[in-house]
Amino acid sequence: MRTYCRVLGVLAVIVALSGGALFCQSQPVAQPEQKLFDTEEKVTHKVPIPPSVLSLLAKEDEDVRGSIKYHNVRASYSASLVSRGNSEDKLYLIIGSAIVDDATEIKFWLVQNDGGDGKPAEIFKGTTDMLEIGDFDASGYPVLTTVEQKQTVVTQTIFHFVAGKYVLFHQGTLARYPKEQKIFAIEFVKTHNPVPVPLAILTLLSKEEFIRQNLEEAVHPAKPVPKEWFIGNRVSRANSDDKLYLLVGQVPLEGAHGTTFWLVDNHGGERKPEVILEVTADWFQIGEPDASGYPRITTSYIETTMRDEIFHFAGGRYRLLRRQRR
Repeated sequence: MRTYCRVLGVLAVIVALSGGALFCQSQPVAQPEQKLFDTEEKVTHKVPIPPSVLSLLAKEDEDVRGSIKYHNVRASYSASLVSRGNSEDKLYLIIGSAIVDDATEIKFWLVQNDGGDGKPAEIFKGTTDMLEIGDFDASGYPVLTTVEQKQTVVTQTIFHFVAGKYVLFHQGTLARYPKEQKIFAIEFVKTHNPVPVPLAILTLLSKEEFIRQNLEEAVHPAKPVPKEWFIGNRVSRANSDDKLYLLVGQVPLEGAHGTTFWLVDNHGGERKPEVILEVTADWFQIGEPDASGYPRITTSYIETTMRDEIFHFAGGRYRLLRRQRR
């Protein structure tokens, strides 16, 4: 029951970050269309989900029925409009979240409603990490591209509209995930494009009191700290081509409800690395850069304070800017 509640808490944070849709009967207002959707992208131009479309999904999809039964469906799903080249009627793209292999992915449906004059029809559905709405092909429907990462394999799949449904057109692998990751967590979030942690950073962290205690308790103590204790990623900044290193603590550094995150400036390898932020949290989000050129950082701790802490870079390191309730 505790794990189930924790999943609900995580999904609630995901919906808060991606923006939940409100259901109402009003007509959607014409707005520029969004082309890219993933677990980190907000649905920027939300529209109401027509009752007939929601009914269709509830009848055909067990997950939707379960969400209606156990959750607040209004906060769980968002809708966006997708244009067609051969009709003024637009398609409805419904976006939700799903836990797949202990990680969050987006679950989506593309529904043809034909102006509401007939019964809506589901023409595509899937679960993936990223969905991109492309240009129109000869059918007048947009080409769809999905990207999904399973462990270290990144698969790109292209779909075309044929005879009333979207069908697979091409599938291949990519060298890396095509987008820099912005949200990190110890549970339910994949780590895209992990990188090796430089020896100089491992040596630096071996001196941290928290890590030294874990090294002393280890069955086979190692110096420096074992690289398997971290997952590394790179974080861009606006004032330099050199990226920061973000380290996410793994076993035995993770706790019961969160883990420790270290943000390290390696100075391009030209001088000793420095820890510029160390924080324990459930979620670690990379925001937009401020005047310092460094990105704002937002951390969340789900089960205790239920509030976010926002950090900014000042005086050579990150400092707490403010706290806000979620």
